[in-house]
Amino acid sequence: MKLLVCSLISFCLVPFALQAQTPSTGSVALDLATRITQAPDDPTRGQALSAMAQALNIGIYTSAGQTVAAGGERGCMDFYLYDFEVKMLAWAEGAGRSPAAPSDVAKALNAMGVHPANRLLTGGDLITALAGAVRAAYQNPVDPAALPAMLIRELGRFQGYDLTTIDPATDTVTFDPVQQYLIALDATLPVLAQAAKPGIPLAVYFSGTPASTSASVCGAIGTQSNGRRWQAGRLAAQLTQPPISVDATAISTIPGAIIDGLHNEAISNSVRVTSLSPDQGPVHYGHGGPVDTMRFAVVAETMVQPDSTGPVQAGWLAGVQYPAIGPLAGVGVD
Repeated sequence: MKLLVCSLISFCLVPFALQAQTPSTGSVALDLATRITQAPDDPTRGQALSAMAQALNIGIYTSAGQTVAAGGERGCMDFYLYDFEVKMLAWAEGAGRSPAAPSDVAKALNAMGVHPANRLLTGGDLITALAGAVRAAYQNPVDPAALPAMLIRELGRFQGYDLTTIDPATDTVTFDPVQQYLIALDATLPVLAQAAKPGIPLAVYFSGTPASTSASVCGAIGTQSNGRRWQAGRLAAQLTQPPISVDATAISTIPGAIIDGLHNEAISNSVRVTSLSPDQGPVHYGHGGPVDTMRFAVVAETMVQPDSTGPVQAGWLAGVQYPAIGPLAGVGVD
């Protein structure tokens, strides 16, 4: 009888022990936010960002198409990250690039076609939607798809604000580079996932695709997909009301614009813009007199580039040649 009791106790304890070893989505978000914000250098921060991508089930590949970590991508025409994009984001976060206003982030989402069906997003819309997404995430905190919203919130807490308590009408909120990218991912990946419909080739949905989708261009990208969905969506549910849909009229625009936009968002993190002009001081117009011409000088520099100096060899960005580290010519600055 004693052995039977011990056996029953052991049997009963195993499920609880396994459950204790599985961290909640909230604890994962806090751990990642801590690792990202407290990293002592870019390589360490890059490791944290790679862990973030894996937690979101986003694959990472080299410019030659070799697998770093497989994710939910359905082929080389789908969304995934390149390892050099992770390095770019790590540099941007560590270098303290200027945070973005909600209106700027909303503008980027509008450009990718992710907004309510009847109007474009504003910065106020984005803050309200984020607050709603965070609340929804904590209502089901064990759902892995809640991770982006929770992580956006935790990163904000390191900056001194909390998306669960802010007043969109009065509180000033800005987003660091990782938050900006998480917002883009949480808003767009569920929309992009609609593009995979049974019986229709994935490539049919995408614009701006590589010149060839042969194995030589795709490499190993998508060949080891785990078949699970991306872990995202709380923000998309809030932003796209009334919902948008990937229908026949949007087949050649929305998915391609999303993938292009997500890569552009990552790549922009490799550029630093520095003013070369002294402070001009206050300027007053409308007094009836002549107005002096004001000139501002800035320099745009590439700070990070792929390990290979040649064009990207595989995947969505195949054939793209990144500039060498240093000043850039002919770059528009808003």
